[in-house]
Parts: sequence; C-alpha cells; structure tokens
Amino acid sequence: MKKNKIHICLTVDDNYSKYLSVVICSILKNSHKDIDLFFYILTNGISQINKEKIALLKYIKYFSISYIFIDETYISDIPNSSQKHIKNCTNFRFFTAKALQNIDKCIFLDADLIVESNLLDLWNTDIDDYFMACVPDMYPRIYKDNWTNNLPLNGSIYVNTGVCLFNLKKWRENNVEQKFFINSALYYKLLYYPDQDILNITFQNKIKYLNEQWNTIVMFKHNHIPQIIHWAGYEKPWKFPNIIYADKFWFYAQFTAFYELILFDNIIANNNNLTIENKMVGAVKIVENHLSYKIGKKIIHSKGLINILLLPFSIICIYFNHYLEKYIYNISIKYNPNSKRIKLEEYSDYDEAVRIQNYLSYKIGKIFVKNPFLFAIRFNNIYKEWKSIRRLNNGNKI
Repeated sequence: MKKNKIHICLTVDDNYSKYLSVVICSILKNSHKDIDLFFYILTNGISQINKEKIALLKYIKYFSISYIFIDETYISDIPNSSQKHIKNCTNFRFFTAKALQNIDKCIFLDADLIVESNLLDLWNTDIDDYFMACVPDMYPRIYKDNWTNNLPLNGSIYVNTGVCLFNLKKWRENNVEQKFFINSALYYKLLYYPDQDILNITFQNKIKYLNEQWNTIVMFKHNHIPQIIHWAGYEKPWKFPNIIYADKFWFYAQFTAFYELILFDNIIANNNNLTIENKMVGAVKIVENHLSYKIGKKIIHSKGLINILLLPFSIICIYFNHYLEKYIYNISIKYNPNSKRIKLEEYSDYDEAVRIQNYLSYKIGKIFVKNPFLFAIRFNNIYKEWKSIRRLNNGNKI
C-alpha cells in the first residue's frame, strides 16, 4: 500500500530545540502508520548533541529530518518583533520555498504548540488556488481597536500564521520571496508581528481559512476539541504550568530526551516569575485606565455635531473621575502597601498592553494630556502621518 507523505517545516534556534522535540513527539504520537513524515528545520544553528536528542524520538515512529541553515544576515532588513517572546528566526519562513526546492506543499508550525490529531486531514486540504491556508486570528475579532486596522489588507481577514499550509509551488510561480522583502520595506512602520503581518499583507484575499480547531489559541475561549493547541503569546506551558492544556504539553515532553532540562528550566522560571504567577493578568486593564487612552478613545469616537459640542464637558468628566480614582488608589496603598500594583512588564498580558499603547486613540490622547492648548496642531500632524501610512494600501501586492 502506498504511503502518504507529509512535509512539515519549523523555524527554531538552538535554545528552542527542546520545544521543537515536544512538537515532533506530539505529531509522532498521533500519526498513522501509513504516513511518512518529513521534517525540515530552518535554523541559524542547532548543536549536534541536540540533533542527536531529537533523533532519539525515532523510537516512537521513524521520520526523516533535515536541518537547513539560514544566515541571519538575510533577514537583517526585516524589523524584529516588539514582542520579547518572539524569536527573530521566525522570519526564516520567508525562505521556505527556496529551502524546500523540490516540495510543492508543506505544513508550517510554530514551536510553541502540540498536535493532538493525525495531520492527514489538514494536509489534504485543497489549496491549489491559494498561497496558504490558516486559521483567522481571534485577537482582531475580539479587540476591534488593534494594529491590524492599519495594515493594508483590503478586506482580507487577518490570520494567525502559527499553523499554515503553504502552497510552495504557487510561491515560486509568483516570486513571493521578493515580495516579502518589498512589503517589509514598504510597511515596516505598521508591522507588529513582522513575519505574520507580512504574510497577511502579501497573500491578502488569497488565503484559505481553516477551522479554528487547527490552531486553537489557548488565551481565547473555545467550544471545540482542539486538533492543534497553540500557546501564542507570553504564557508558555513550560513557564506557567497551571495554564490551560499545560498537562498535555508535559505529557509529550516526558517522552523526549529534553524532559529533565525543560523541567529544570521550568522550576527556575517559576522562582523568577512567582509574582507574575500570582498576578496573572492586569496590564491591559491598567493601560485602558490611563488618562491618555480614555481621552483619546473619547475623541476618536465623538462623531456628530452634538457629541463634538459636548466633547469638552466629556473630557472634563474624564479628568475628574480619573484623578478621583487616582486619589482613592493612593490612599489605599498608604494604608495597605501590599495593594500596590506591580510593574506593567511583570504582568502576563504585558504584550497586549503594549499593543494598546500603539493605538491611534492612545497616541492622540497622549498628545492632548501633554499639551491641550497645542492639541489641534499636533493632532493634525499625527493624523496626517497615520493617514499617509494607511495610503500605502496601494503598495506591492500579488
């Protein structure tokens, strides 16, 4: 009987090789016997000892694995993500079609996930007329005021690229590698997740949308049984063992040669992040309570003559309530020092809070708070800059 061949690509550095082994283990554990698995690792270098540890997983099921070296200077012109947990090597995926020269299609996976089912159904998805297939990103659907509003997507739904099915044949036919770098240069001011944003911009309206079960982001509520569990964001199961589905990660980790190392790293991380564990979330709420955000949001949403005329009174009310809350907070920490907030960056939702600080509403509010009397002049400047960026919609597209 002829076996099915599935080609899977990931990008990692040496430090992430231990989590790569967990991903591979989860795939092997859930793979059918009639499937041959081929892994391609785009990397800036993985040590020989770590390669040998990964190869030990062949006791579960045989697989082929190739390590393809990518020189980091090739991506030096692509902006790095502002998110500390995102490795620069994620940009290596732009070279997938070149690295996998004789492969027409591949599944691309991030290294912070586990696979809970056979990948054959995903692999058999018809993408002949598409550049890739992905799951729509939940974040822009829940938080309407977000960075994707500034991206030139022209109606295309923004997707999370932690799980992708790439049509590499179509990539080569359309020379998309060159377009990745052109779009990176054109829209670098707009990019928040550079590799993901560029893929969305370049492939807009030519992306097939997958069911959410194929890329279940744990930070969002869901009612389905996940086929792939993805810990996108700061909270990883090796850092926060109490987060949802962490037990599944550790189940697969125990079958790898890295288990003790991951466990030890987790113990150290727990000691360092004890405060973060106890105060899991809160950064978003704090930033949304900033005077800049509240005033900027009010200005942005004041539409119609009546609302504009009432705007000065609304801003006065916002000022009054804000400083009243601040006064009450200062009194509370005076009598109970333990109630004092921790630093913003120590909250687990810090990344989401940083996003909000980059919103147009926050920037406008910040200008107003800094100098209300010069607001009209400075508002015009920042709005013109923002609008000029939006005009880049007519840039390089496929």
